[in-house]
Amino acid sequence: MPAIVFHLHGKSPETEGITINVQHADDGARGIDQLRNTVAEKFSIALVSTVSFHKSAPADTTASELKSLDTLNEITVERTVAILVSGKKVRSAPGPTGGIPFIGGYSEIYPDFMGNYQRLLSKYGHIVHVSYLGKSVYLTDDPDCAGLVLSEGDLYRKQIGENHPLFPLKMSIPNGIFTADSDSPSWSTSHKFIMTAMGAKAMRNYVRTMDHTANRLVHCFNEIRTKNTDVDAFSWGLRAAGQTIGEVAVGIDFKMLDDADSSVASIFQQIGRTLQLAQTLFRKGKIYRALPNPEKREQKATASELNTFVHTEAERILRESGTRDMPLAKAAVSTSSLLDYMLHATDEEGRKMDVELVHQNVLTFLGAGQVTTSSALSWLWYCLATFPAQARKLYDSLIEAGLHVDKEITADELSKLEYLDWFVKETQRLYNPAFQPTRQAQKDIIMPGGILIPKGAQVTVALHSLMINPEHWKARTQDPLTFDPDRWGTEDVRKRHKNAYIPFAAGARGCIGFNFALQEIKIVLARVVLNFRIENTTEGAVIYDPDFSLYRPLNFRMKLHKQVDPAAVKAEAKTMDAVTETLQAPKPLVGARLLPRFWAVHASNNGTCQGMAGDVAARARRIGFTDVQVVSLADSPLASPKKTAEVAAGSNLFMVFVATYNGEPPDAALSFSEMLDMELRAGNESRFAGINFCVFGAGNTQWGPTYQAFPKKVDANISTLGGNRVFEKGSGDANADQDGDFTQWVTRMWAATAANFGVDIRGRPQGGMATDNMLNSLEYQPDAVKVEFVQRSNTSQSTVLFHSILIGCDA
Repeated sequence: MPAIVFHLHGKSPETEGITINVQHADDGARGIDQLRNTVAEKFSIALVSTVSFHKSAPADTTASELKSLDTLNEITVERTVAILVSGKKVRSAPGPTGGIPFIGGYSEIYPDFMGNYQRLLSKYGHIVHVSYLGKSVYLTDDPDCAGLVLSEGDLYRKQIGENHPLFPLKMSIPNGIFTADSDSPSWSTSHKFIMTAMGAKAMRNYVRTMDHTANRLVHCFNEIRTKNTDVDAFSWGLRAAGQTIGEVAVGIDFKMLDDADSSVASIFQQIGRTLQLAQTLFRKGKIYRALPNPEKREQKATASELNTFVHTEAERILRESGTRDMPLAKAAVSTSSLLDYMLHATDEEGRKMDVELVHQNVLTFLGAGQVTTSSALSWLWYCLATFPAQARKLYDSLIEAGLHVDKEITADELSKLEYLDWFVKETQRLYNPAFQPTRQAQKDIIMPGGILIPKGAQVTVALHSLMINPEHWKARTQDPLTFDPDRWGTEDVRKRHKNAYIPFAAGARGCIGFNFALQEIKIVLARVVLNFRIENTTEGAVIYDPDFSLYRPLNFRMKLHKQVDPAAVKAEAKTMDAVTETLQAPKPLVGARLLPRFWAVHASNNGTCQGMAGDVAARARRIGFTDVQVVSLADSPLASPKKTAEVAAGSNLFMVFVATYNGEPPDAALSFSEMLDMELRAGNESRFAGINFCVFGAGNTQWGPTYQAFPKKVDANISTLGGNRVFEKGSGDANADQDGDFTQWVTRMWAATAANFGVDIRGRPQGGMATDNMLNSLEYQPDAVKVEFVQRSNTSQSTVLFHSILIGCDA
């Protein structure tokens, strides 16, 4: 049994090889397969079938020039054997390079996650690496890689460190089913209990509740239809999903669907605020989080209110329900709510879930059960409006199956609605709310394609890119971007790679509530289609919200029309053949409309803020803003009520740069400071209504408690007096690195501006490529990120409340 040194091609057999005893006799394919398994294990090669053996050669020999060793007899006569993975030399993940120190490839990711993930994977291959702001991001759109990353084993696990997309949520709910690490006892306990409550048998108990909620939504929609007005789709998705999860999770009717004027319940507002604070703390970094700060104090107070709510409801259930402790399986079908279940279910050893863990999981379900489903419903309504032929076929299929507006939908009926299932699947494939399940490498791992992933790296499966991967989605139309529910009836799709379509992720940490979510959205979709036709009334293109860590439409508005009479469907006697009229699914951008008027406003005694304003204005012109002004605060439209009102009537953006001197305003801003005081005393809450603004303050920490006093006053007072703050206030410290503070703030500010006001984030000078280095990356394409300006309004309180929620699809 010869001892042979195996080594990765390009590595030294002497210093980096591994000696393996190989059976001399050729045992055919079986023997080679056994050797591949051994070699894969020794070298941490993730997919055994990608291993191939070759005669050793100098490191600079190309892979195609290596002589293949295909049998054990050929291998055992060699002293050393080279290894290729997927026919390639093992190498680091490719990706964009360049960018300024620390900032790195920030613009390669932000703000258009969906578009940039797709662009990077199309350009560099199925695994891509991007570094920015001290973080490393690995992306993949390959089904084999996705299966490995999500498998939860020796190679990858869910461990939520500071680079993980779910880290802000973990800051608020550290041990919930979505946020606990895989090796945590909290996760294994939660998974054991909740898995039973989310099983297929338990789901049947929720059908009636879900259908009742869907009918209440229809009632509200009928009120809206009779008023002949349009509505924000996402805000109504929030109400419908929140009403359902409220009744199922805690057994409460939150009365969010009583009528067309119903609003989002306060508990969901508090959850939204908690997660928004977590997102802010995450963005400001770990040093800021370690210090006393107002966000942390508010987060603690809000968390206390949420815990009080859950504690109160738990006490109510224990007092009123009369439920006894019982085994998991029985409790799943016998209790009145998830909270009731978690308080009374016992495992095989008679143990119950810890009360604190119960509280965290209830809050998790209240949050995740609302925002994820509401995003999915919004996209389903969007597809009904965008693809009328398929929407009509869906309606016809429901009528043909015997459903109608006055008939209760049963679990058995729901399971037989094939085209409904196809319509939902195709919508999720193209517009899935969750798009970035992420896992951590437990060791150095060699992935398919020969890509080396280092230990500790967070690898994200880019779900949208995966589910439109042209190598796996060509059924019927040959175009993965065509919306075609009928593709799901083809043999090609039935035989697809099992990980080519994973809207709820996969593996042990895949979405534990997927049965619940699918059942709910199918029932709501069926009810809406039975009653209404939907028209897209959005002004301009529908865009998605880049500040929301789920993929959801930011501005989709819809108008409801009465559905065709069922008798007409039966009279037409249509067959259920595949729809021949297929359209390419529109790709919601981060947009492309006219940019607002731009003011860079400044006030300082020594010219520091004027310099900052000049820099920002110059960049604004390069980006494409055509009406750009640099003006002192005293001479700006903000100083005059009449001029403010004139500017507020149109699209606008004010970036205000102000200094403070021992707590006092600059000389040129004294009158503006007095005006703010006067307007506040008068209670003029509309003084700056319609003004979009952000503030950067220059100060010096040597002034102690008065540091940033006047910039804080400007920021807070403009907001209080009706202004719309579009980005968080920035702070520069002249006693440290004020230029660095400004650079980091303005970098993030431009990304947010792109999301909110319609910016090509790099800019393109007339007749050539962008030359600015603020977000420079040598591989970046200037036309890759475009953003549509959306006029903000107060039409949807819930949309604002949940603007920064971070929820993952996987458990």
